[in-house]
Amino acid sequence: MSQELIEIIKYTISALIGAGVSLAAVAKFGKSLFFKHLDHKYAETLARRKNELQSELEETKNKLNRSLQQDVTRYKAELEVLSGQRARFLELKIDSVLELNKRYVLVIKKLREFTDVTHNYIEEAAGYFIDQFEDPNFTGFSDYKVFRSIKEEHWPKFLEPAESSIEQYEEYLALKMPILQEDFTITELMHVESLRETLEVCSSAFYRSMGITYEIIEPEENMTTKQCLDEFKEKVVITKKEKEKIDSLYKGLLKKAKASGKLIEFMLKE
Repeated sequence: MSQELIEIIKYTISALIGAGVSLAAVAKFGKSLFFKHLDHKYAETLARRKNELQSELEETKNKLNRSLQQDVTRYKAELEVLSGQRARFLELKIDSVLELNKRYVLVIKKLREFTDVTHNYIEEAAGYFIDQFEDPNFTGFSDYKVFRSIKEEHWPKFLEPAESSIEQYEEYLALKMPILQEDFTITELMHVESLRETLEVCSSAFYRSMGITYEIIEPEENMTTKQCLDEFKEKVVITKKEKEKIDSLYKGLLKKAKASGKLIEFMLKE
């Protein structure tokens, strides 16, 4: 074996021994040093991430607090607006009930005057002919032209205000129906229909009665005197019934006002 080969072998053995020593040293001492270094790096990362998370959490909390404060402020403002709107709406409903009650009173007063006059005019006309016919010395009817002319001139002065008051009452009710309670508006509509029926019945009775004052003297419908007088009596009964109906409503105005008052109390408690 040559000297050069021997030196190479020695160098190789030495290198191998050195490498083995180094690996052994690393295996024996480097493991703890390595993991200590790793733990230190990991702890730094965890601490940094913890700080970042804490900062993010604090920022999120502040945002939530600001948002919550803004929401509370907005809700309070909306609630105040809503409360104000509800108060104004309630005030409008109450005013509507009171106005309807006032218009109802006006209608009853005008209709009372109208039914009184209509009934009296018809009763006077009927009595004018009935009294003559029942007179033992009856020979024929006196002309009714002058009396009829006076009645036909003055009667519209009571008809028109009554008719106008019903129309105004009905129109106002139609405008306010959407905001008022259904049962209340149904009752009011029934009042309107009943009052308008009285107006129409009395008007028809008046026109017919004035027509009979023509017919009984100068027949055109081939009616007998008895038929004319019987129809007169019928119109008197009809208008008397309507007059009593309105008189009853007039006496019940206080009850109507109390019913409106109870409705307002109920609305205030809602």
